[in-house]
Amino acid sequence: CKYPDFEDWPDDLVRSKSFDFADVLEPDALNIIDYLESPENIWEIRTLLRELRDKLTTGICVVMLQKPGGRDLPYGKDWAKQLPRMVVSMEGGILKILKGKSWAQKDVNPDGLRWSFKLVGGEEFVNPTFLGKEQEY
Repeated sequence: CKYPDFEDWPDDLVRSKSFDFADVLEPDALNIIDYLESPENIWEIRTLLRELRDKLTTGICVVMLQKPGGRDLPYGKDWAKQLPRMVVSMEGGILKILKGKSWAQKDVNPDGLRWSFKLVGGEEFVNPTFLGKEQEY
């Protein structure tokens, strides 16, 4: 591990950026983008996600996208769901897996699995409780 503790992080590890994320992506590290703004033409979200995916080698890129309340998919809808290995939606204390391509258990499709949680201080998930699978999946 390059930085075993967050206190070891260099000052430039966290960058303030709002576009061209692929330019600073570390191909073999954990990259977190909070958040990727949807383009004017929502179908172009797929192009932005492809740029990130194509830059990765052994690394991971976690991308946050905004979504309208009451809807599972973000702005960009199915276009935002095509490329990622996993798509998760969170709203009102419920976390739901919308798509999981790499199954942890070969006989359990993760699509539709849900958990309830409480968020404390905007950063700590407490009391996660498995709720089972949503019926439509």
